Amino acid sequence: MQDLNDFIIALKEIRTKQKLKVTDKVLFEQACTYHRQSLINKQGKSFSERKPPLNSPATEKQKNLLKKMKIQFDENISKQEASKLIDSKLK
Repeated sequence: MQDLNDFIIALKEIRTKQKLKVTDKVLFEQACTYHRQSLINKQGKSFSERKPPLNSPATEKQKNLLKKMKIQFDENISKQEASKLIDSKLK
């Protein structure tokens, strides 16, 4: 949490020095974004690079997106297979 606090303090200092009209809410949201990104960078992989277990069934959210994107798939599709299909369609 110290990192997040450091981000907030740094952004407040920038706001003051630059005389920016930015609310505390916006600063907090931006600090959270920076903090999340720093956590991802420390782990060495982004969320999209993490691989779900091979045999985990796709979530309903994934299946709904596949249907919405008009991608044909087997009802027993795995998370990994669904992810690959969605990624390939978005590229």
